[in-house]
Amino acid sequence: MSDAPSPQSAPTLDVYGLELHKREGTSDKYYRIFVIGAAVVIHFGRSGSVGQVCLHSFSSQSGAVAKARDMGNAKEAAGYRVTRKFTSFDYPADRLGEQIGTAVTGAAPSSRTIRLSGHERHVSDLAAAFRRAAAAAGHVLPGADR
Repeated sequence: MSDAPSPQSAPTLDVYGLELHKREGTSDKYYRIFVIGAAVVIHFGRSGSVGQVCLHSFSSQSGAVAKARDMGNAKEAAGYRVTRKFTSFDYPADRLGEQIGTAVTGAAPSSRTIRLSGHERHVSDLAAAFRRAAAAAGHVLPGADR
């Protein structure tokens, strides 16, 4: 038996995700909303693309949840359909990227939307974890991409 300390796993965050799609003619777009702590991360674009990322930070998780709900409702009113229901899942905190990680804590709330560049890989990994969690929970609806 070794006296060496056992390696600790990275802390995880509770994440909540929702996915919507809009298909009209040749247009095929997705819109993903993630609530992570006191932040709302929006991942959107044409299906099959890396997409774009925006961040909204708040002083509390309840503010982030209210914003996410409003954004989802606005997209549904604009013709988007929910394709993956609101799903909770754990995600490693060290895989978010520094700017998103700072916003999650609520330490630097901002009333403006921040467009993030260079975080597409982080958010693509987050989206993949969300797709797996939604599938495991039976939250995938017709029209969801793969």
